[in-house]
Amino acid sequence: MCNALTSVVIPPSVTSIGNNAFQFCPAITSVEIPEGVTSIGNDAFSGCSLTSVVIPASVMTINTGAFQIPGLIEVTFNGGDTTFTADLAFPNGANLRTAYMPPLGGGAGTYTRSGTVWEKVILPATYTVTFDRNNTDASGYTEANPQTMPVSAGASLGTLPLPPTRDIPQYVFNGWNTQANGSGTAFTEDTIVAESITVYAQWAVIVVPP
Repeated sequence: MCNALTSVVIPPSVTSIGNNAFQFCPAITSVEIPEGVTSIGNDAFSGCSLTSVVIPASVMTINTGAFQIPGLIEVTFNGGDTTFTADLAFPNGANLRTAYMPPLGGGAGTYTRSGTVWEKVILPATYTVTFDRNNTDASGYTEANPQTMPVSAGASLGTLPLPPTRDIPQYVFNGWNTQANGSGTAFTEDTIVAESITVYAQWAVIVVPP
């Protein structure tokens, strides 16, 4: 038993974590397993106090009891080919196996446990809004800054880029629209984004007296 050890960083030269390697080290709350490790032995971390762990894509085999830790509630698989040799590799491992293992499971990703049920965390999609200056001026103009902005699905940008400019004095920037000719929908910082989209600068014409 190792009561003083609180975290473990496995060296990159290690390819296999042996049986009982850190068993009954109750103070361990974090572990970093590098790419290159291919197997994790029986009861390697059982008895530790991990609440989460990241399994590299290189890990092919996780053996009985390796992460049999009651407080473990989050597991991230960086690859989709890891095999549990026994359901007891994780708490409620049979349910995690069903949720994760291809072809029916979700494969690579993060899984969280509530009670006896493991579920894959579905991250919201990210879309891109592209801002088109909507003119063919050969010079004397600036683009929107930035020209593209990321946004989570179902969210709004909250703020818009600096608008483009033109050196032609009778044209003044007049907002953004989903159609170049202005026949679409005005796009503002509060517009909800449901897909990647290009919006177009609108230009108001000011009549300059002769």
